[in-house]
Amino acid sequence: MMKVLLVDDDRPNLELYRLAFSMRGHIVLTSHSGEHAIELFTTEHPDAVICDLILGDMVGTEAIERMRAIGEARFYLLSEAEAIVLATAAQRSGVTGFQKLGVAVSDVVSAVSDDFASAVV
Repeated sequence: MMKVLLVDDDRPNLELYRLAFSMRGHIVLTSHSGEHAIELFTTEHPDAVICDLILGDMVGTEAIERMRAIGEARFYLLSEAEAIVLATAAQRSGVTGFQKLGVAVSDVVSAVSDDFASAVV
């Protein structure tokens, strides 16, 4: 079981991913903004952070950079942006990126869960 922080300003999408990760037995924290996510990261120390690329108050890569300065976790980007935009942002940030469109939520949950499990072993 991991503690995961989900960051997305699209509240229905946030709830969808919250439910999916919860159903896999993970502890789930949610945030609708980058600033709030950074506060949660500081106090809750999640194992993994899945952050939307475009947030209302900042770009997801900035939020990830600021969280990395605070502590360690596994970071992922999630976005509806074109594949090349997401791939470039993920590469620059050194994280895995997932498309929201055309990728099943269960596939994202499985990939993140498996990645975390392999890092713990």
